[in-house]
Amino acid sequence: MDYRLKKLLSSLISENKIFVSFCLPEGNSYQTIIQKKPEINFLDSFDNIDNESGFIFSPFNENQSHKIVLIKPDIVFNNGFPDDKIEKISDNFVKGKTAENIFSISKKEYLKQCRKMIAEIKKGSFQKAILSRIKLVEKNPDFDSVNLFFALTEKHPDAFTYLLNLPGVGMWLGASPETLLNISKGKAKTIALAGTQKNTGQAEKNVVWEKKEIEEQKFVSNHIRNIFNKFNISDFQQSKTYTQSAGNVFHLQTDFEFDSEKTENKLGKFIQELHPTPAVCGTPRKSSLKYILNTENHNREYYSGFLGPLNLNKTTSFFVNLRCLKVLHEKLALFVGGGITQDSIPEREWEETYHKAKTLLSVIENLPTFAQ
Repeated sequence: MDYRLKKLLSSLISENKIFVSFCLPEGNSYQTIIQKKPEINFLDSFDNIDNESGFIFSPFNENQSHKIVLIKPDIVFNNGFPDDKIEKISDNFVKGKTAENIFSISKKEYLKQCRKMIAEIKKGSFQKAILSRIKLVEKNPDFDSVNLFFALTEKHPDAFTYLLNLPGVGMWLGASPETLLNISKGKAKTIALAGTQKNTGQAEKNVVWEKKEIEEQKFVSNHIRNIFNKFNISDFQQSKTYTQSAGNVFHLQTDFEFDSEKTENKLGKFIQELHPTPAVCGTPRKSSLKYILNTENHNREYYSGFLGPLNLNKTTSFFVNLRCLKVLHEKLALFVGGGITQDSIPEREWEETYHKAKTLLSVIENLPTFAQ
């Protein structure tokens, strides 16, 4: 860990600056983007996203309270940086209190919601929907967001890890296993990731999947192929579906790759078709989304939205905001969810969210203290 970076991030937090620090999957360096202006830059839509650059932080469902954010790349650090630059950022203290109307639900209530969702699926209202919940965890007196960020990156090098602060919106951290879209060197890549089971230490090749998880994954793969059809993308490569480890759990994954020129001048439209995927919303999207918004008694905010660098170093890398948490005054709000189909067993769905939460909890509970 670079202690200069820790010093910088701690300073930015104490002054409530707009910033994000992140590490790409299998990357060995941190990137930090700092916006000089204290006003959050909200985007009205993705229509002109091709001409923008910076860091996108987009909610699951855009509304008046949670909008698309673009952090401007006024100052960008790629890993190391000279010490004298730290002081030049500290000019204006940004005020802004984050709303904390976040609450969790009991297991009994979650199971009740799950049973109602399964019944609705069997009626034919939709084929699949995602049911999420929030787990609230008490913060230790010596909790340090920067330490957690570094610990997450060390524990999950194959994930996209980040620490982000937006005055009045909140501080978020995460370790996402899911790429939404990556564009680099003339190629665009996306994945279909769905289906979950506990990682008990067995080899990935020995993992056995049930019908429910296989069907879940097919929904996402079909969704991607349908989008390709809309954009006349016929020349694409598709991998075989395989088992992928992601912290405490395994997922089923299929990779897709195509020429990035297919998204030129229409990246915003492509993203709007791609997100939210059946892996975080359901299928059909319109009916499952409506049911989720009417059923979940919490706002997902930026959980199961997406985030990542846009047009930086000739690369765009967006990730679905999974395995994430929001830092509150006295607690940590962990957001988790699972796909519900007609074959779902409510008790197992609850257990799945528990195992997903452990991706973050296991790091939080064993958080090291980094000396200055």
